Formats: sequence, structure tokens, C-alpha cells
Amino acid sequence: MSWLLLACVTKYPDTGLEADSGVESDADTDVDADTDSDADTDSDTDCDHNGFGSAATFFGFYDTPSAVFTAANKVDPPHDLLVLEMYPASGATFGETSHVFTGENYRTCGYCLLVGDNCTSESCDRQFLATEGVLDITTWNEVQGEAFEGRLTDVVLIEVEIADNFRSTPVENGQTWCIDSFAMSAIVE
Repeated sequence: MSWLLLACVTKYPDTGLEADSGVESDADTDVDADTDSDADTDSDTDCDHNGFGSAATFFGFYDTPSAVFTAANKVDPPHDLLVLEMYPASGATFGETSHVFTGENYRTCGYCLLVGDNCTSESCDRQFLATEGVLDITTWNEVQGEAFEGRLTDVVLIEVEIADNFRSTPVENGQTWCIDSFAMSAIVE
């Protein structure tokens, strides 16, 4: 199984998160990864993938403690997934904040931003980890039914493999995924 799909379950096994649980539709199921109004329009030739469109989102808390925001470019698999995991034990804070991605390793990141390419309920073709860019969490709530909002800006993710010990290693000659701007919005589950 793909680490992206099971990252919370395996990094912190008592979360109860299932690979495709909690994702609810808030838009059409035919959204293409590059057509969201907040997605990139930049034609950066260094990036194999640009932007991210969102048709379904989820935000929730787990007992580890951890919090997870997930976006899918379409409701039903196969789809691309964007996953922001926040681990206070590794330095993340719960609340409105700003974070700069600086090449963190998945094993030790407090704010872990991953994108999975062409994911099914079993695996993703490729997984990417943010190494550059800015995360701004602008609205933070821990009450079910309230809003979670934020923005990703100038994010570059590199293709990685994640080992059983959660250490991420860049894939030699791997692909990159760039997101100039992406608005995160979900209702707390």
C-alpha cells in the first residue's frame, strides 16, 4: 500500500484513519488537476506537474495527536491526493500559523505536505513531498462543523520513496510537482 494513503495510520498507528474515509464531495467529480481557479497557471518547465484542483476535502484530528487536511482532485479514485499532516510531537503547532518548507524529511517533519499521483484505494503511482514553499493556516478550529482554511504558496514537491521507518528518499531522476497557489478549505470532521 502507498505510504501517502496510510501515512497517518502507519506513522501513528492509533489514528483509525482509513485510506479513503472522510472525503466528501463539495464540487463536481470531473475536476481536472490543473483547472481549479486557485491552481497554477504558470508554465514552469522545471515542473512535471503544475497546480492542484480540488473536488473533495477533509480535515480532522486524531489521537496521536495529529491533524490532517486532505484534498482530492475528483471524488472517486483514481484521483490525485494532496495531504497536509500536522504532528505537534515533531514541531507543528495547532492554530493559525505560517510555515516555510525547507527540505524536511517525512520521518521528522512537523508539517508534512504530500501529493499522490493517480491514487486508488490501494496505492498511488508516485508520491511527492514538499521541499520548498509556504503554508499559511488562516482559520483554525477544533470544533466539528467549523472551518479550517489556509493557503499553499510557491510550493515545490519532489518525488520520494518512503521507507518502513518513514524516512523519505528522493527518487533519482524523479518528477516534481509545483503549486503556485492553492486555497485549503474544509469543515472539521
